[in-house]
Amino acid sequence: MFRYKIYYPALSLFMLFLFVSGCKDIETTTEIYADGSCKRTVVIQGDSSEIFQSAFPVPTDSSWTIETIDTSKFTYIATKKFNKVADLDKELNYCKDKSRELTIIPELTKRFRWFYTIFSFKETYKTFNKLNHVPFTEYFTPEEIKLFYSDDDSSAEAKLFEEKLEDWDLSNTFEEFYLQFEKAAHELKDPNLTVEKLRLNKERIFQFYKEKLYDNPEIKENTLSEFQKVLGADIKSKLADDLDNILKSFKERQDIMGEIGLNDYSSHVIMPGLIIDTNAKTVEGNKVSWEIAPKSFLLSDYEMFVESRVVNKWAVVVTIALVVFAAGILLLPFVLKKNP
Repeated sequence: MFRYKIYYPALSLFMLFLFVSGCKDIETTTEIYADGSCKRTVVIQGDSSEIFQSAFPVPTDSSWTIETIDTSKFTYIATKKFNKVADLDKELNYCKDKSRELTIIPELTKRFRWFYTIFSFKETYKTFNKLNHVPFTEYFTPEEIKLFYSDDDSSAEAKLFEEKLEDWDLSNTFEEFYLQFEKAAHELKDPNLTVEKLRLNKERIFQFYKEKLYDNPEIKENTLSEFQKVLGADIKSKLADDLDNILKSFKERQDIMGEIGLNDYSSHVIMPGLIIDTNAKTVEGNKVSWEIAPKSFLLSDYEMFVESRVVNKWAVVVTIALVVFAAGILLLPFVLKKNP
């Protein structure tokens, strides 16, 4: 598989989400039962050394039934039954570091309608890009946002959009870098490196970030020297560790987002009863399926939902019995009149 060389926080990160094929195939199947319980199966295919190096929540503890198949492609299969979907949600999200792991929220509701019960299942892949200093929905027009989620990568409009996407990413990530740098300078309490001085030189800092740091965070020494020239303050010895931590956090985020963008995702849900509504593109009997592109949850939540209807047989029997009983009561006077 072809891989881009990824820098943080370069445009290649977003092009990766747009156009690069997957490194790992991650497939989940959730079977919902009429009593509200469920069974979750996670199947991951890829290099065995990369299976557990993933921002996707990979089940590993002994409460899951684990199976591995090591043939032409290593396959990891984990299965577990839960008494209710809320327990699955707890397993996925309770006490987890969500800065390093994809947040997936499953939900199930039941609505009783006498003759039938409606089951509504929803699973949401939460937005993974947490940086929103320059809101995506404010920077781009609705038409451009549609272009982002489409498969168009060759038209003139798509090329212009790529350039604008880079400008947005540059501005958005710079704000995060600047805020962290400003915080470090403020905590230093150096009279020669005040927050006011930083803000006066913010445009010059941005130009250096754009020309040097945006495509390569591995230049700490050059960054310190340049900022020292810009700010006219001795920061090499005072902010070296802070800058190192800032750049490390950027690189960690890049690695996590890059790993997510290199995977292919699919989700299947098997419902009790008859499917009556869903936003899935594929419906086979009582099973619905989604193919999930990483860009689907890069900048906004990706929500999958399905509803099914289960006939309450006991309610039908009770209703028939009540109808027969009521009919008997109504007919009883006529029967008695004919047979004095």
